[in-house]
Amino acid sequence: MADNAAMTMRVNRSLLLTILSSAAMSLACADSPSAGVDAQIDAIFQMAKRRDTASLENMKASVDSRSDRSLSIAYSLALYLAAPEKYEDQFVTNFPEDYEGVMLDLYRFEEEHRTPSFLFSFDALGRIAEHGNAQAMRKLVLAAAHSDGVVAEALCEVLGRLISERPRETRAALQKLPSPDRERTVECVKSATIEQYTKGSS
Repeated sequence: MADNAAMTMRVNRSLLLTILSSAAMSLACADSPSAGVDAQIDAIFQMAKRRDTASLENMKASVDSRSDRSLSIAYSLALYLAAPEKYEDQFVTNFPEDYEGVMLDLYRFEEEHRTPSFLFSFDALGRIAEHGNAQAMRKLVLAAAHSDGVVAEALCEVLGRLISERPRETRAALQKLPSPDRERTVECVKSATIEQYTKGSS
């Protein structure tokens, strides 16, 4: 009988250790940097949907402390979604200029339906550039140069319109691109312009 009691205690102890180990692993996953960043991104986009700018502003210190680029890009976009006029400058300033930021972060947020409409963030940058914002124009050109697929097509369409509406500013921004990027982007804009003209004529 004593042997049975001892065996039961060993089994219970082993079971307890298994439960504790599983709990520790779950906590480790929950506390991992990537899990924490993903949770914050979810939270700030929920705040943006509610237009809760006060809560978003209270998140600033936490976002800054992470030093995570994806989170910073998401934060600027969320602020703009919550209050476009108030946070337009910050949205433009923090708009990514390289492929990783444009395609792996902003485009991912678009695919995840974080914005009101597909490609909203890119369309928004184009609208701001159309109003004569020089920094938005520069960002638009850089984003077009460092993107592909539907994003590049959408940005080149905007640049095609800007060539007609603001030819001097658009050409000046394109000229500042490094040669390979400039040639590729100009060809993209030409194709988009021809396509727009063909659609308009049909």
